[in-house]
Amino acid sequence: MAFAFSNEGATPSYSITRVRWTQEAHDLAIELSKAYWDAKEKRLPIKDLRLRVQLYDPGTVRVGYALGLGMRFGERENRLLCFSQSNEEKAKFEANRAIVQWTREALPKLGLSESEKVIAGKLQKLAIRGDAAEANAANVPVFGWDTGKNNTAVPAKSYEATAFADLADYAASLLVGKEVFEGKGALRREVGTDLADGSARLVTDPIPVALGRHQAWFSLGLTLKVATYPGRKLPVLFMEVRKQNWTTTPTKSFRGRGLSGLAFPHEQPGRAFKYSITNRLVLQDDYAALAAEYFLPAPAADFTATELGRDGASADDFLRCPVRVQALPGRSKLKTAGTGVTDLDRLDAYAAVRRLLTQAGFCPWNGALRLVETETTPLAGLGADWQVAFPSPIKRKKPSSLSPQEQKKKDAADRKRKKLLYADWQARAQTGLAQYYDGQYHLLIAYQNGLVEDAKLARDILKKALGTRALKVHLEELPSGVHLSNWDPSERQYQGRSARPQERAERRQAAWQPWVSRLQKKYDPDGKAPLDGALVIARKQYKHADGSSGADDPINKQVGRIELINGLNVLVQYLLPSTEAGRTATEDEVADFRLRTINAWGDLAWKPMGRMHGLKDLLAKSLPHVAAGDFCPVVLGMGIIRVNQKQQKGNNTSFIPYLVEIDTQTGECLAATLLQKREHSQTEEVIWLPLSQAVRRIASHGSSYLGNTANFFALMEGRKNQSGQFFFNQLRARAAHHSTRDVVILADMSTLGGVWPWLADKAIDGSNAAAISLPGGGNGLLKGLPHVSLLRIRPAHAPKVVLAADGLLATGGEETRAVGTWADAKLYHLSEATPFLPTYLSFGSKLMSEPRAQSCYRPVTSLKGKDSKVFNRGVFTGTWATPVAVEITVVPNPDQPTPRYTSDELACFVEDLRASYDHFGGWTTLPGPLHFASVLKQYVPDYELAEFEAEDEGGEEVDEEESE
Repeated sequence: MAFAFSNEGATPSYSITRVRWTQEAHDLAIELSKAYWDAKEKRLPIKDLRLRVQLYDPGTVRVGYALGLGMRFGERENRLLCFSQSNEEKAKFEANRAIVQWTREALPKLGLSESEKVIAGKLQKLAIRGDAAEANAANVPVFGWDTGKNNTAVPAKSYEATAFADLADYAASLLVGKEVFEGKGALRREVGTDLADGSARLVTDPIPVALGRHQAWFSLGLTLKVATYPGRKLPVLFMEVRKQNWTTTPTKSFRGRGLSGLAFPHEQPGRAFKYSITNRLVLQDDYAALAAEYFLPAPAADFTATELGRDGASADDFLRCPVRVQALPGRSKLKTAGTGVTDLDRLDAYAAVRRLLTQAGFCPWNGALRLVETETTPLAGLGADWQVAFPSPIKRKKPSSLSPQEQKKKDAADRKRKKLLYADWQARAQTGLAQYYDGQYHLLIAYQNGLVEDAKLARDILKKALGTRALKVHLEELPSGVHLSNWDPSERQYQGRSARPQERAERRQAAWQPWVSRLQKKYDPDGKAPLDGALVIARKQYKHADGSSGADDPINKQVGRIELINGLNVLVQYLLPSTEAGRTATEDEVADFRLRTINAWGDLAWKPMGRMHGLKDLLAKSLPHVAAGDFCPVVLGMGIIRVNQKQQKGNNTSFIPYLVEIDTQTGECLAATLLQKREHSQTEEVIWLPLSQAVRRIASHGSSYLGNTANFFALMEGRKNQSGQFFFNQLRARAAHHSTRDVVILADMSTLGGVWPWLADKAIDGSNAAAISLPGGGNGLLKGLPHVSLLRIRPAHAPKVVLAADGLLATGGEETRAVGTWADAKLYHLSEATPFLPTYLSFGSKLMSEPRAQSCYRPVTSLKGKDSKVFNRGVFTGTWATPVAVEITVVPNPDQPTPRYTSDELACFVEDLRASYDHFGGWTTLPGPLHFASVLKQYVPDYELAEFEAEDEGGEEVDEEESE
């Protein structure tokens, strides 16, 4: 679902006005920022000014996130405030007016010192005179791109910094005010907050949907994203269709993250304004600016997001500007619609957008995709062969067309087939246990008070599925105080203020330690570590003594993992109980608990070992050299563990370069990491330990920041050099170690951005890959290594692919049309990319049984089969997940005159690595070794950042790299 364009002949230009601080005003604003920070260690209310800039100028399409006044106080920052479609005079006037009102209304609330007031006064006077902001208009040739190495698109020099944003904004401007979702009104533009980001978001007004006895609300939206591909002379425009749920009953966060919302002013029907909410549901400065402009209730102790969610769309105060509060999973008391948009809705939206964009020079793009035949197959059915151990009556959705005798014979054959599959599953498990655990797994099941029956049930499930000899299980009740909500009254204060994550972590550690010490003496008196792993059953929601409720503090799981691995030498997997407190589990809940228990144990036993079931069999089919009897390749995954990728905590980012190696012949999985304590200047290389031991080393090391300078740019440059040299040295060393084997390197560019810039589209050049050198020495990464292949991996760097479903039509709306279905377990070669850098899109497989002909915003009638059998379907309110592609680029090795593997074979190899980890629900997003790096991340003891990085939980712990 993407669009292309040509830059030949007459091409469009896009009129845009860049608005900046004047130099004098910027100097004053920086001076005030520094002074206020030095005095109170707080930042100026940038969010307030940011929203005023959006509100006052109706032409503003995006604003700078920090407005040139970020945490680095202007160092290497430009003075840009915003991009506007207004003319110079209008844009300049409104920017100055926003600064005037900011200094009059927002800054006086800060309690500025006298010297700070003087600076603010000077800034205000400049703005009153119209001299705090300046504007320059330009006509941007949005289709005018240059080409770099290997004919890859790069921005023209004169617009290098803004070309991606300008193209996205131009495309969005063609859709504002237009109807894309039939009957749901015109699209509004969400004002962006990143001046360089090549994406733009559009959204509809809220749409009601009935959910049982109450009404829920959501908006449909589009995200347009500009992207480049190796060897393509021009960028492409992806179109993503999304759904945003709203809540009238927001709840406080247990993960430390705030919410956001959108305002839909009637006076500006083509625009929507985003504002922010803290995790405690306090409305922030940007909402205050919104309230001042539209005379909405101001933020106050008795007017928080709770009241805003209740009143923002219906109360009289909001008639001019309805306001909605975002609904995140687990953050709404009342149920909301599921996430995701059906494939039918995606196809319909794409058709509507195509009609609008083709009038302006865009055309549909399919990348000249060539389907590559692979040995992997889509997931079908439950895929849980162990279910045979838990027989249940056969439930038929409809009467059988067979005679009773024929049906009995068929059922018997099905039971026999399933028993064979179960026997094979048990055999694979026994093989793994023999390989890694001397034939028997010693499991500790630790449970919260009141959950002993669930602990016993989990024990019985595992023993029945795996066999009684496969497991030795120990049950222990958890100590009190290790799992509770950070909203518990006893947890809210610390020395007269709110307790910080590190302080709460210290309380949890104190609660864990006596219990861990007791278990050390009980199970490990001689230090031989008899336990292999711990399954912890703990609740997600708690009732407090004062009647309030809250969810488990996000640091609790992280503290538990660290304390148990350091104290008992065991890895940990968390599991939710079978049902809510005070209820008896239903039959369906027990079945769900059974599935989650098996999965949790599987992740606990196999993932830290890097085990992938059946991989060798797949490789024997995918790789001709393996089929001919050669050893399977050794695969190395490389990336950065970034616990704080979005930098919510500034420079305090856990930053750990890692390599994970899997010998696909023997199944051995090793890891290497580069660590550095915050207070130390020396780095520590922890190299080539078994993955489970590398996890233990990270947990005992403490948080690792790789760099101890306060200067942001020096820090980033140092990290790039240190990481690059570490990768260079270790990759060369491992390639030499495996000199008689084929070696495949997978570089995860979702984390390596800025560390290995030569792998970016604008720099990648297969012809000189062997000559890549890094600071500190070395002639070239691939030089003299003809047995090494390098693949660049970019997850989610592709448009969705929706195919027409055979024999299935839908009516509803204006016409009858084909129903869409996702690309399931498909591998495509992107033929438009340069032949020197073959590029592929790998679409995984995910279990989903919903009928294809459904819409999340209107009823649909589907016509199925040759006889056009009619099915009437109401609005779909569940969750829909269309698989996201992983992009694979094969970087040629010039020292490999005759490649051992074709690029198709290497891409199939990546597919095999995605499909071979035995986990219910879908393929892993990242292949093999890169997926297993998520185990390392779980044990980084960085409690300050846990609130921002807490993972979403379903029935069991969900890894961040799980299949989409």
